[in-house]
Amino acid sequence: MQAVRAALEGRSTKYHYTFEDREFENVTEPMRDHDGTIVGVIHAGYDITEFRATERALRQSRDELRRLSAAMNEIQENERRRIARTVHDELGQHLTALRFEVGLLLRELRGGRTDNAENRIASMLQFIDGTITTVRRVATELRPAVLDDFGLRAALEQEARAFENRTSIAVNLDVEPEHVDLARAAALYRIVQEVLTNVARHSGATQVDVRIAMRGNDIEADIRDNGRGIAPEDIRRSSSLGILGVRERAYAFGGEVLIEGVAGEGTRVFVTLPHEDPDR
Repeated sequence: MQAVRAALEGRSTKYHYTFEDREFENVTEPMRDHDGTIVGVIHAGYDITEFRATERALRQSRDELRRLSAAMNEIQENERRRIARTVHDELGQHLTALRFEVGLLLRELRGGRTDNAENRIASMLQFIDGTITTVRRVATELRPAVLDDFGLRAALEQEARAFENRTSIAVNLDVEPEHVDLARAAALYRIVQEVLTNVARHSGATQVDVRIAMRGNDIEADIRDNGRGIAPEDIRRSSSLGILGVRERAYAFGGEVLIEGVAGEGTRVFVTLPHEDPDR
């Protein structure tokens, strides 16, 4: 009645209420004739349950995107710091030592002492070889050349063998697709790499199964370990940069990520990416 009285006085009103788990919005407006005189009331009611659900989902999606963006920025900054440390510590040491050896050799040659020149040059070559090895390692970590030259399967095989050597965790790898476009291949490579890193850090696993397969128009990455398993509540509140990175890479292609875990039985990370034919 208050809404009707307000409309008769020339005021519009709007209010919401819930009934049997549905949400409604009621709007009451004054009805006027062609002279602007109020001659009645217009009342309309709307079921806005789905609208509210969509609104909440959009807010959650925006929050998730902001969280993922912040996480990716942190990942990138961590990677920059790691590369900077490598360049400073390893390359810097090699080049400083090389400069020192060159200086000694130059002084000896100027002084007419050539008996130790061969040893100096051999030492310099060792520092040069160490520098080349470091540069190659950093370049491979940034983007493995094998991914561009030979494709996803070869790159993952290389990563799996390196992971086994570092961690003693066995990797069973099965990559079905012969051809994956470079953008998705790079995303899948990083996804597998990040999941393997999480396995090594947190799972206590002795074995990881990695399977990449085509299913219709999708590429599926199914990664399972036999570790201690992640609890459902930990999945929901997971703030691991690795997991956030997996989600960000998948979402960039309109993909989906499913994480399942059973205590004592291991964890599964299942990623789906829409496929794009590289020949199109």
